[in-house]
Amino acid sequence: MFFQDSRGPERVGRWTSPPSPAPAVSEGVVVVTRVTPTRAAPVVRECSSDLGMFYREVALARTYTRQRLTAWQWGGDLDDAVLIVSELVTNAIHHARVIGQSLCLDLAVLEDGSLLIEVSDPLPAFPGFEELVVPGPGEERGRGLRLVRALGGDVSWFRRCGGGKTVRAHVRGLPKEGWR
Repeated sequence: MFFQDSRGPERVGRWTSPPSPAPAVSEGVVVVTRVTPTRAAPVVRECSSDLGMFYREVALARTYTRQRLTAWQWGGDLDDAVLIVSELVTNAIHHARVIGQSLCLDLAVLEDGSLLIEVSDPLPAFPGFEELVVPGPGEERGRGLRLVRALGGDVSWFRRCGGGKTVRAHVRGLPKEGWR
């Protein structure tokens, strides 16, 4: 089942680890669920950058992210955030490259100090999302999303009303006084 995102009638997929105590599952199995991603806290800082569908743009995305988060004095792990951006942008270029199209990188710091990283591309589908987020043993695909998860990012995706999709990582950070 898919749920609505606050942006409109898009499909949403998101994994979460089961709450403790976990339901009875085999050792090493992660339960995948789908929930509605929401912006639980107001946005205090945000920016956006259009990127070409070329691998050289990954370095630009990393630099852009580092500069913006440093200027904002974001209270989370800067290196982890930059690595997450790198993985998501690389994935979009690799899997959703369309000649003449671009992708969009959006960064938003929320009042609770968390960071939303969104990468939008022109393709509306994300086949096998759940399997990619939690790949099986020896699986070659899905390592980037697994890395995002290991760095503490919740990963979700949704279709955009104007076409294409957005992959979102929600990363915890420390709240900063005076961001209201």
